[in-house]
Amino acid sequence: MRTPWCFGILLAAAGTAAAQDMPLSQILPPGEGWQVALKDCKSAGALAGDGRGNVYVADPDGKQIWHIDPDGKASVFAKTEGAVHGLAVAADGRLYAAEPDSKCLVLLDAGGKELGRSEDEAIRDIVVTKQGAIYGTLAGEKGVFLFNRGKKRKVGEGVASPGGLALWADGGTLVVGDAGDKYLYAFRMGKDGDLDARDRYYPFWVRPKEPSGNAGLTLDAAGRAYATSREGVQVFDPTGRLSGILVAPERAPLGGVAFGGADLDRLYVACGGKVYVRKLLTKGVKAVEQKGS
Repeated sequence: MRTPWCFGILLAAAGTAAAQDMPLSQILPPGEGWQVALKDCKSAGALAGDGRGNVYVADPDGKQIWHIDPDGKASVFAKTEGAVHGLAVAADGRLYAAEPDSKCLVLLDAGGKELGRSEDEAIRDIVVTKQGAIYGTLAGEKGVFLFNRGKKRKVGEGVASPGGLALWADGGTLVVGDAGDKYLYAFRMGKDGDLDARDRYYPFWVRPKEPSGNAGLTLDAAGRAYATSREGVQVFDPTGRLSGILVAPERAPLGGVAFGGADLDRLYVACGGKVYVRKLLTKGVKAVEQKGS
């Protein structure tokens, strides 16, 4: 019987053949693989990169947030009152941390100091636009919400179990993972913040009758999407085609994924209660590209 571990390796090669424009081989340097980047946390869930080389790691079981600097050094960034399950870095470098069990969203400065919090919302996943608009998901809700000054508005529907969130570099498209289905959906973002034109833009490779299990999502500077799944980190080219699958570092569920490192060419992923990293031949989106009017 073929094991999931071996099958993932074979599938990566098959995915390359299916998307010759941007095959997986373009981003994999010879001899490089996953290395442990953080193992001292009690758990590892959501990840968020700031486009400057830093990566933040939610440790919900430890009620804390970790920081991995551009040189790969890990340290505790902040202690939290509740379990953090969602992270997002704003264009100005401030960090948003979602504590759904405590029903609050916490804002932290670059030093880990709490600047404020909004309460009464069980936000789980979160992303912040260049202009500072906050999109997120709510525990138990099938859709995407826009949060503004303590108020929420449902702006996107048709996602059974929302997973990771990410924004295209042009700022006009929001990508939403569906952990309970087999797609990453692309939504067009209107001037009023509403989402429309829902498209099953990125189809996951999944086993028959199994959902994707998506929990994390990020994009690189070339427009590729990296989405965690039951099979590993699935990589899609800008047209939505599967380039291949990066096999998980260990046989355990995957969580968040983000780019970091001094050159933004390190891909970090949460897996099995730890954080792993590997070097790629592509880079994440720089912070200067995230700024907007």
